[in-house]
Amino acid sequence: TSALDGVTGVRTNSIFQQTDDTPSYWWYQSDGTWKLDGSVVSNTDMLTSYTGYTGDTGSFEYNSSENGIEIIATTKNKIIVKTLSTTLSKSGKWVARFKVTRLSGDVGDGWGMGFTSSSTSSVSQIQAGGYAYGIAFYVNNGSSGGTANTTASAKNGTGGNDGSSSGNMTTNFSAGNTLYIEIRHISQTSFECSAFSDSGFSTKTGSVTRTVSEQDYDYDQLSFWTKWGTNRKDGLFEDLEVQNGFSEWQE
Repeated sequence: TSALDGVTGVRTNSIFQQTDDTPSYWWYQSDGTWKLDGSVVSNTDMLTSYTGYTGDTGSFEYNSSENGIEIIATTKNKIIVKTLSTTLSKSGKWVARFKVTRLSGDVGDGWGMGFTSSSTSSVSQIQAGGYAYGIAFYVNNGSSGGTANTTASAKNGTGGNDGSSSGNMTTNFSAGNTLYIEIRHISQTSFECSAFSDSGFSTKTGSVTRTVSEQDYDYDQLSFWTKWGTNRKDGLFEDLEVQNGFSEWQE
């Protein structure tokens, strides 16, 4: 909005239409700032209750004090899914942001959150020890009370690896720590997942870029799952927000 910020004499509630990229609308606020129209913001309701989740619901719960979804499993290969309030395009641009906290740490703990599709067998694939379709953020190789890695994955419709892989975003995600995650879906063949240390998403601590070729379905479900190791897995996800039509976050 840097160009808009220089505009003077604008009345409150005036609207500006951006047409040089994906069309969007910006409203002028009483404090002199511009706010992105809510029509491009979606899925803010996905973590604010436990209604609508199916699968291994006893291994996850709604944390009412933090207003988020918590993983409380003590075993691997558990999963829950819920239909997204707005389907995300496999080929379009969108950006997702959320907050994740590793509440405790055990040896080998692994868990994550992903965008998947009802057109695949994500639930049964995880429960059978496999992987779910789509793109996901995950924590792995935890140590007892110590650090864990964070990274991102891409899986095809049968749960196999899709495209290139890369290293970890961070290797020091300690029990009790919080990260702020941004997934930038750039195109059907590329996405980037980044970790930040602050809620303003200004201090990046690591990033993973993936090139993919087998993302064949739009993402109409949100999933949470556990993998690796048989010890307690305890993580909390909050504040999911998605902006549709953009590959960069719009303030």
